[in-house]
Amino acid sequence: MKRFNDDKLVRLSVTLANLVNDDKKAVKTLADVAERLNNLEFNLVLLGQFNRGKSTLANCLLGKEILPIGVVPLTSIVTEIRHGEKEEIRIYSSGDEKVYPITKLREFVTEKHNPKNKKKVERVVVFCKSDFLKNNVVLIDTPGISSTLLHNTKVTQDYLPNCDAAVLLISADSPLSNDELEFVKSIRRYAPKLFIVLNKSDYVSKKELSEMIEHVESELSRLGIDADVVSVSSKLGLEAKIKRNKKLLKSSGILRLENDLTAFLSKSKSSALLESARLKLNAISKSLYNRLQSEYIATGMTVRSIAKKSAEFNEQYEAIRHSALLYSSSLDSEFEKLMSQINEDMESAKRVIVKSIYDKAVADIETKKDGTKFIDFVNSLLEKHVKNELAIWRKSEDKKIMKILGEIERRYAYLINDTNRRLKDASSHIFRFTPKQMSPKYDTNFRTAFYFKVESFGSESLLIPTISILPLGIQRKKILGELEEKIAHNVDVNLSRIRHFDYHQRLEKGKENFKSSLLKCLESTKKEIETGLRKGKDIAKLTIEEKKDIMKNLNKKLSVLSEIIKATE
Repeated sequence: MKRFNDDKLVRLSVTLANLVNDDKKAVKTLADVAERLNNLEFNLVLLGQFNRGKSTLANCLLGKEILPIGVVPLTSIVTEIRHGEKEEIRIYSSGDEKVYPITKLREFVTEKHNPKNKKKVERVVVFCKSDFLKNNVVLIDTPGISSTLLHNTKVTQDYLPNCDAAVLLISADSPLSNDELEFVKSIRRYAPKLFIVLNKSDYVSKKELSEMIEHVESELSRLGIDADVVSVSSKLGLEAKIKRNKKLLKSSGILRLENDLTAFLSKSKSSALLESARLKLNAISKSLYNRLQSEYIATGMTVRSIAKKSAEFNEQYEAIRHSALLYSSSLDSEFEKLMSQINEDMESAKRVIVKSIYDKAVADIETKKDGTKFIDFVNSLLEKHVKNELAIWRKSEDKKIMKILGEIERRYAYLINDTNRRLKDASSHIFRFTPKQMSPKYDTNFRTAFYFKVESFGSESLLIPTISILPLGIQRKKILGELEEKIAHNVDVNLSRIRHFDYHQRLEKGKENFKSSLLKCLESTKKEIETGLRKGKDIAKLTIEEKKDIMKNLNKKLSVLSEIIKATE
């Protein structure tokens, strides 16, 4: 790998900023890069979907409650947390800077008090006395992505170019969605170092946690990311720090994460900062180069030739889009077959599951030697065996479904690749435009908040108060007379709930997301090409002399950009 120094990258940042002066976001990103390189400031950014616990983790790392936390989407503004002996917040809006007590933070960064940023806050800086923030580390808390609050997702997506290293929080109660996998790809464009944190580890058993970590690492490996997943409970970690409870702190997993972060910041911060700057310069340079190259080619075209190319592309695009819609219809048929298969599996499994539960419950009931709380004893057995047997069946069915989904995904990967090829062919003659590779993916994560409901022998039955005073032998006989029917009812109810709430709803959601992402990829590409065509038409209307001046200016810019791209590869 090439070695870079901060002086060279600062000079390249300034040069590039002069070339992209019509792109405010890019100019700001480059200015921030140069500033951080000059001051050796390092942005450690907390990212993830809403309700993953980012603000709680930030508080945990700081060792005190600074940021507001809750169960609904809270953070709506990017919040910078810097080291400061005097704890306060600074709010920047319309060029003004105002200082407030740290207790006022909630009024500016939460959705409740500042919905959709109606207060027009441009920047929030929190100064906090914390050892974690020493040595020019800036901790950044961002709004959650993928909530119903779409502006929060946009705020976070727009902030990604400012990452020097990222901590992506996923959650043990629903680990690694398709949105999160796509988000990882976006992060990797700008941040050379990515920490993956599986939060809410206290929600699941050790065995489940181990399986989740293995699953997450496997999914990341498919993206070419070799990353260790650290499991934590930021909630327990924060509680432990506030209460100074060492035992609780150790069990929370926070110590390992803090050690990993501290080791990285002490040993690799400088090199990561340089690598982060290189990635940003390279990405901005390539994007600008493609745009200017299109403008350069447009100077040699007439309005008529551009209109002709536009018509040709639109015709081919509609054919490609029609094919994509056919894929969507075909996908509906695939999922109808899958749901039919699940229904068949459930029907054939019912009798086996009921018999297994009945046999185990009867064997346990026979061990009961007295009639004390006999009904409670039977109910506990009923709940245990129904949950266990259904959980075993569902785990087996999950594997079967995942295998079928994998086969569907492989078949559609071919169709997607074919669509990519056709789209590239259709657009290759227009300003040498190369569309982005489409990669819609079916979300095969089946972990949900689903839970089993077991209906016991309850007080609504006239049987219970009558037999509870009878000798054990009679109680046992009467319960056994109703036991199989009760088990069959519970199995049927829970399988129906699994079918509807777990499989049907999630399969439908995953399928629709897949179809939607495919069409969005197409629409996005069309929009980019149409933008280029409009620019080309404007240039084509100019005089020959005006075009010569533009070509000369573009040649200079393209030459400089080529050098920057080469220097930052």
